[in-house]
Amino acid sequence: MAISPADKQRLAGVVSRLGTDSSAVVQVKGFADQTGNAAYNLSLSRKRAEEIRKYLVTSLGVAPERVIVNYFGQAQATDARQNPHDRRVELELYSTEK
Repeated sequence: MAISPADKQRLAGVVSRLGTDSSAVVQVKGFADQTGNAAYNLSLSRKRAEEIRKYLVTSLGVAPERVIVNYFGQAQATDARQNPHDRRVELELYSTEK
């Protein structure tokens, strides 16, 4: 799976925000649409999320412990069988400071 140049720019922006808060972590969440079976889609959503994690760590220098990966397969897909918006990765930044 390739990361587009536009998405690489977005990810660089995430990294700059991480740099301003040493307690911040990023949660990477992978999703899939309803095409194919549930097991395949779970694996596909994991691959999507792991690809972003790998890029953040190896290309942008984010510490691995600051990246949390979750994947949901088709569990949160819309009713449409092939909705491109369901094939996605979402990032969520949050602080671990209380």
